[in-house]
Amino acid sequence: MFKKNDILLIAAVLLLAFIAFLAVKLAGSASPGKVEIRVNGELTATYSLSVEREFTVKGYDGGEVRGVISGGTVDVTSATCPDKICVDHQIIKKTGESIVCLPNRVVITIAAGDDEDTNNTVDAVSGR
Repeated sequence: MFKKNDILLIAAVLLLAFIAFLAVKLAGSASPGKVEIRVNGELTATYSLSVEREFTVKGYDGGEVRGVISGGTVDVTSATCPDKICVDHQIIKKTGESIVCLPNRVVITIAAGDDEDTNNTVDAVSGR
């Protein structure tokens, strides 16, 4: 049914796919460096992901968002917004992930640390 060369080709393709999967997985697991908090589009605070802490952000028009940085993750624990979508959002832990509270105009984003160069990374979709 299968010839020897067919089996070798299938094995080689599977091995390359596995190596590519590992490369992507390991590249995405590098520990991100900081949490950036923006209110109404302006950067108001930056915290290290390596230091556990609680934070409170004064949002737009007197609103308030509280969160926790722990174990390299960020979680919003309470907010004064009516819908609480930001509180119900899952924790974030990877570079580029965000939690947004629209009524308070607060955006919490995980960004690369100062020692990581974000300008030289290749975008998986566009290749740039």
